[in-house]
Amino acid sequence: MKKKLRDEADARRDEAETVAVQIGFDAYHAMLAERPGLGFVGMAQILPKAVGLKKPALADSMRRHLAAWGNEMSKNRLRRIIGHDDRVWCVAVSADGTTALTASGNSAQAWDTATGKLIGSPLRHDDIVRAVALSTDGKTAITGGADRTARVWRTATGMLIGSPVQHPYLVNAVALSADGKTALTGSFETSVRTWDTATGQQTGLPLEHPEVVRDVALSADGSVALTASHHEARAWDTATGKPIGPPLQHQDIVRVVALSADGKTALTGSDDKTARAWDTRTGKPIGPPLQHRGRVDAVAVGAGGKTAITGSVDKTARLWDTATGRLIGPPLHHQSRISAVALSADGKTALTGSWDQSARIWDAAAGKSMARALPHRTIVVAVALSADGKIAVTGSLDNIARLWDTSTGMPIGPPLHHQDAIEGVALSADGQTIPHRQRRHDGSILGGVERQTPRTTFPPPRRCQTRRPFRRRHAGPHRQRRQDARLWKIPRPLRDDPERIMLWAQVVTGIEADEHANPRILDAAQWQQRRARLEKLGGPPALD
Repeated sequence: MKKKLRDEADARRDEAETVAVQIGFDAYHAMLAERPGLGFVGMAQILPKAVGLKKPALADSMRRHLAAWGNEMSKNRLRRIIGHDDRVWCVAVSADGTTALTASGNSAQAWDTATGKLIGSPLRHDDIVRAVALSTDGKTAITGGADRTARVWRTATGMLIGSPVQHPYLVNAVALSADGKTALTGSFETSVRTWDTATGQQTGLPLEHPEVVRDVALSADGSVALTASHHEARAWDTATGKPIGPPLQHQDIVRVVALSADGKTALTGSDDKTARAWDTRTGKPIGPPLQHRGRVDAVAVGAGGKTAITGSVDKTARLWDTATGRLIGPPLHHQSRISAVALSADGKTALTGSWDQSARIWDAAAGKSMARALPHRTIVVAVALSADGKIAVTGSLDNIARLWDTSTGMPIGPPLHHQDAIEGVALSADGQTIPHRQRRHDGSILGGVERQTPRTTFPPPRRCQTRRPFRRRHAGPHRQRRQDARLWKIPRPLRDDPERIMLWAQVVTGIEADEHANPRILDAAQWQQRRARLEKLGGPPALD
């Protein structure tokens, strides 16, 4: 009996300590926007308590937030806001989340997401950059532009690999294989092309379609391509340019496609209010149609092809067992139409973006929201998840992309600002990089009217799933636009000793937080004492 009472008392004490640390974390996190020094040092001071709790996710979240703000605190200033002079048309992110790629106007740019600093030179085109993608390791990028070219780049230097790949019309869809060796490009023409990124030479024959290509996807090894055109999708052998199996037919326009990492399972979304899973080798459907009450605007498939998520104008996203066509859990509801969906590699975590100005993180099996809504000031048009489901990326027409901790629903670091609306985001397979796409000041992307152009896609298995129901308008010659895409690096959690992190925060800010969460300035002796102790422990923690 006494042991039981002790255990119950210990459990109540642990719960009370967890609640206290969570309250402190929330309070200091809220200070980061207006009083960054105090928010930063306060979070570092409660980290030792968080490490001792039975809830490791809370301490991991703090470590990631401290890493996100660390570089700029070390310089005694906030991380500078990263801006574009025109709308961001597209984004991508490396699989490990350390690098982001954003496209705005006539160029793309790589960024270190932890510091907000540029990586290499801008990746320039002669007209609007309409599509971007990254290899798994974030070292290779591909961009497609309104200048009728696709270009392959080394992100570290901004150097072009080979010559620009010419198309007869603007390039509106691109994808890269996981190893970065094979590229897939789609244009306003009726064919899709595959390329050797090392040489810039076309491989195989063009993948011919009866009408304009709306969407493309590529398997992880680059051997299988999936394309959408008119009322059908098609799987292709990229080496020969020949179709694999018969067309994958719908009763209305096929707008979006996704492909499992192994290329064996295709997922299509259509205006006929259904999505369908297919065996790419036979062209036969896997299970019955996945029904919605409205047009399907967003699809994603798990790495193994066994789980899928679909988003519709009926204000729901739905998780499916592709083999049986049965729902996994209840529908995931928003207050308005679903514009973007993503699924973690293991299929356990889902992310949805909506016209209701929010994104949501879901426990896929239970159909329950895992954290608070992720707010933006206007429509969320693009979402992406890291492979392990721990980091979410959202992009909105409010000109901001944000990183989020999925376990808490809290933003990681400052917003990634653009001068205009973000239209797409993606994470590379290792979760280290984000690319973004932005909308143009010339009105070519405008809300509320049906878009006539195909949507841009990003490299599988971590593709940006976004729906953009907008159309293009003519820009007057008086508009001067700086147009580029940018790459950002996502911070990794600090793994150093909590005391070392706390001392570092106090040394770089020159303050400590008192018991009432008020700042207390360190005098010279106190600062020197903490600095000496920090040096004894190995100095400042290593930041990416």
